[in-house]
Amino acid sequence: MNNFFNLIENVKYVLKRWYITLLIPVFVSVGMFFLIDNYQQTKDQYTATASFVLAVKDSKKMKTQAGLVGQNYSEALMGTMVSLVKNNRTITHTLREVDGVDEYTPEQLQYIMVPRVRNSITVSPENMICYISYKDSSAKRAKNMVNNLLKQTKKSEKELWGTEAVKILNTAVTPLHKDSHSRVTNLIVMCTFVVSFLMASAGILIRRYI
Repeated sequence: MNNFFNLIENVKYVLKRWYITLLIPVFVSVGMFFLIDNYQQTKDQYTATASFVLAVKDSKKMKTQAGLVGQNYSEALMGTMVSLVKNNRTITHTLREVDGVDEYTPEQLQYIMVPRVRNSITVSPENMICYISYKDSSAKRAKNMVNNLLKQTKKSEKELWGTEAVKILNTAVTPLHKDSHSRVTNLIVMCTFVVSFLMASAGILIRRYI
C-alpha cells in the first residue's frame, strides 16, 4: 500500500513540473523532426515501376537446367527471371544503355556501379507477373533504368536460352512524387518524445530524493 501511495506522490510531483516533463520532450521532438526532414530532403528518391508477365506456351518443350517441366517449370522460370533482372550482365548493359558506353570503366562497373544499382532494384514476383522497381534521385533516370532493366532482361533471356517467355506488361512512367517517409518519421518522433519524457521525469525524481 505504501508503494502505491509513493507512486501516486511521484506522479503528482512529476505532473506539477509539467514545464519540464512536457516542454523539454516537445522541443526535443520538434528538433528531431526537423533534423530527419532535412536529412531526408538530401536523400529524396523517386521510385519507378515496370512489370512483365511470363507467357509459357508449351512448358514441355521448354526446360530449365534442373529439368523441371509442367507446373513446376513456371515457378522455376520465374525464379530464374528474377535472378536475371539483378544479374551483372543485365545491369551492365542497362547502365551502358542509360548512361553511355564510355561512361564507366569495366572496374567501375563491376565494383561500384553494378552493386549500387542492384541495391536500388526491387523485384516482386506475383504468380506469373513480376514487378520491377528502381529508386533514384532523378525521376527521369528512375524511369529509364527500370524500363531498360526490363528490356535487357527480355533480351538476355532470348540470347541465353532462345526463348521469349518474358512479355512486357507495363513500362514505367516518370514518377511525379518523391517517396514518402512520413510513417518512419512519425515513429522516430514519437519514440523521441517518449524517451525524452521518461528521462526528464527520471531526472526530476532523482533530484527529489538526492
